[in-house]
Amino acid sequence: MLIDWLSLRLPVGGGQRRDLLETIRALMDRIERVNPEGELICVTYPPERLRSDTHAVTLGVTASYIYVSGSPCRVGQANNVFGSDDIVECRDRMLGFVARQLQAILPPGADWECTRIDATQNLFLESETAVMQALESLRRVQGGHFRVSSNSSTVYWQPKSDLIRAKAYAKGAHLRYQLKKGQAQCTREELDASAHLLRLELTFASRWIRRWREAGLKTKAGMRVPLRSIWDLTARQIQREFEAYWQRIVGTADEEGVMTEAKLLTKLREQHKPQSARAIYATWQLVKAVGDEQAKASMSKATWHRHKRALFAAGLNWADLGQRNVVAFRVRSITAQPVDTWAQLHQLRKAA
Repeated sequence: MLIDWLSLRLPVGGGQRRDLLETIRALMDRIERVNPEGELICVTYPPERLRSDTHAVTLGVTASYIYVSGSPCRVGQANNVFGSDDIVECRDRMLGFVARQLQAILPPGADWECTRIDATQNLFLESETAVMQALESLRRVQGGHFRVSSNSSTVYWQPKSDLIRAKAYAKGAHLRYQLKKGQAQCTREELDASAHLLRLELTFASRWIRRWREAGLKTKAGMRVPLRSIWDLTARQIQREFEAYWQRIVGTADEEGVMTEAKLLTKLREQHKPQSARAIYATWQLVKAVGDEQAKASMSKATWHRHKRALFAAGLNWADLGQRNVVAFRVRSITAQPVDTWAQLHQLRKAA
């Protein structure tokens, strides 16, 4: 797991922060808007990219905020294949980079707000062909709140959501693109190894962050308490949210091995009375025959949602419903191993 993007902002207010704002403005291009009489109406400052080697952090200003956004795992690294999952470490790395580029002292990291976090996990598959086949399976995963779109090597879910959005892509193809654009550096061995990586990414957008900070806002006595700081969000909490989301799409592997029709029926019989288990399994067979939309239309809304919850509790997910089967990628997920370092990736590749 790594944090591949942070969007930060600093409320300006007055005093030293106002001086910092003016210092940044003096280094940036500006756009002036005038009326037909030649009177100045307003001045805006387009975002500025602070570059060092292959990395670019975007710096922006308004009258109220200073904005910093970029990939923390590329600060001081040649590429963003691997990185840290510690949000405070990532924040400080980015702000340190900006301070060095501006040759200025920035306010403490705790004073900055966060409006976006991208958490990413690399999964090792046996070949680049297997990665592309997994993406082809994922293109058909949609239902409920999941709305999918895709291009040649990336699949997106809810790409415009201000709450949470996700994507899966082939990291090898992405790294080749970054090399071509001068946005990354790597050895030939690293490039070849990255072709084995399926990358799952989850974006915690502004509304999710706001909800997290407001969770538990009122005490039992009804008294309001201060908002939680986003910098108290731990790597383990990010991991749990990440796994909970992606489990509904690709499922999880466990000691029981690969999900099969027989295991599904066994689990339903264990979790429900015989008549209910048969009815739920019959709904699954109907999904396989005509698809989830027609199956949903053939019964009451309450029955559909009850049976869907039971199927999910037994181990199915939206991928299975969308493709009318236990999907191929889900079967392979038993051997799709999370990878967190180059050393681990090279070791898995040699063993493949």
